[in-house]
Amino acid sequence: MMPGAGHGPWGDIFDLLAEDAARDGAYVLRFEGWPTPDDLEAKTLREFQSELVAALERLREAGCTELSVVAKSFGGGVTLTDVPDAVDRAVLWAPATFTLGDTDRLEDALDTPFEELIEPSERRTFAPSRLADVDVPVLVIQGADDRPELVENARGVVDALPDAELVVREGEDHSFRGDDREQAVVEQTLAFLRD
Repeated sequence: MMPGAGHGPWGDIFDLLAEDAARDGAYVLRFEGWPTPDDLEAKTLREFQSELVAALERLREAGCTELSVVAKSFGGGVTLTDVPDAVDRAVLWAPATFTLGDTDRLEDALDTPFEELIEPSERRTFAPSRLADVDVPVLVIQGADDRPELVENARGVVDALPDAELVVREGEDHSFRGDDREQAVVEQTLAFLRD
């Protein structure tokens, strides 16, 4: 489970997902790669990508044979920049930060501290062609009332991926706040991962 930039993988929707997945018999690995905002800003995209690969490797070493990634916001954007080969399925909740653009700029961004990539946002774009080789099923869950550019990004991501589905949740924003809303997103996520 890869969280958004403004919080770790704890509380609310993350706890619901972990509890329900565990009841299904799945292992859940939550890791906090940036305990403080300063840690987040100092890391590079390559470091974020490496942490995700290391988390998947740890699960494989524990005997897990089917590996999925659930990533929120910033974590979803990072996941899209380089979907690890070990992944069998991915669910992205409102992917953000690293977004589709006309020009792929990720090679220049790989080793740049994140704080230097915040503005201008064009420094964090990747071309749709980067997603053409992603060979795993992907579910993108997006709130219809999120920022318009993120709703459009979600649509573009799904169009660029070979095997992807988009669920746009009406009346919801970026975070799916509220017990019933969070539970519905968790149920959609687990139903997709069980297929």
